[in-house]
Amino acid sequence: MFVHQHGTGASSLRGEESPMKTIFYKLDRFFLGKWNIAVLDLKTGRWVLQPTVRIIPYLKAENSAGRHILMQPAPQLQPSFLIADDLTWSGIQMQHMGPGQLFKPGRMVVETSPGNYQAWIRSSRPLSLEEKRYWLNRLRSDPGADPNGRWGRCPGFRNRKAHSNGFGGELN
Repeated sequence: MFVHQHGTGASSLRGEESPMKTIFYKLDRFFLGKWNIAVLDLKTGRWVLQPTVRIIPYLKAENSAGRHILMQPAPQLQPSFLIADDLTWSGIQMQHMGPGQLFKPGRMVVETSPGNYQAWIRSSRPLSLEEKRYWLNRLRSDPGADPNGRWGRCPGFRNRKAHSNGFGGELN
């Protein structure tokens, strides 16, 4: 599954609720109905919420106010999921796609900003932290992104990291 995210934003709410509902339903299927969503403010911290379509307007408002919207599988499922971060499209094609340019089973790829991706991988068995670190190294994931309780960007919301565009502003 591929979820294109970086171009989404705070345009009118009319007509956007349905695509966000679709994203939530896909996330629910991918994470086997057990996942969390969180709002992260870099100054005040993170608060975790139960992901339901009813909170989409709230999440959009928080994201528009400069907060990050993150997701992860529920704690009991975390050993069976791995997130590789800061991947290139060529890395995605090489490691996460099979013949016919189809994604390998158990993969969800999120474009978090132009040319930057996260790949969620669902394992058929629980993985130890050592195994996860081994695979993240092999997949050329961000070496600073430890797999212990790792959160990923929730598709459908803007990446609120400041990216320099030469004018001190944010690109996305």
